[in-house]
Amino acid sequence: MAATNEKELSRVDRFLNTIERVCNKLPPPAILFCILFLIVAFVGMFFTFSGFGLENPATHKVVYSQNLFTKEGDQHGQELHRFCTFGTCHHHDYGHWLL
Repeated sequence: MAATNEKELSRVDRFLNTIERVCNKLPPPAILFCILFLIVAFVGMFFTFSGFGLENPATHKVVYSQNLFTKEGDQHGQELHRFCTFGTCHHHDYGHWLL
């Protein structure tokens, strides 16, 4: 009974079996997240270095693409770090923990 024929299965079962086979070939979620992050980061880098910008409909000013690989993006990363640590770590001198 475990080995059922494809002809005995309904369309929905065949569709779900196909999805299961495809998803089983995907990498683990953490690896998939890293791969997708790198793709988005490099696409953003391409748009930033190409000077891509769109007009803000509210202010009618052109807003240019920014990413994590620029000086402005690094500043946003530092602000995010301060926010995530609730402002307790303003520098990266962890030597006082060794005393």
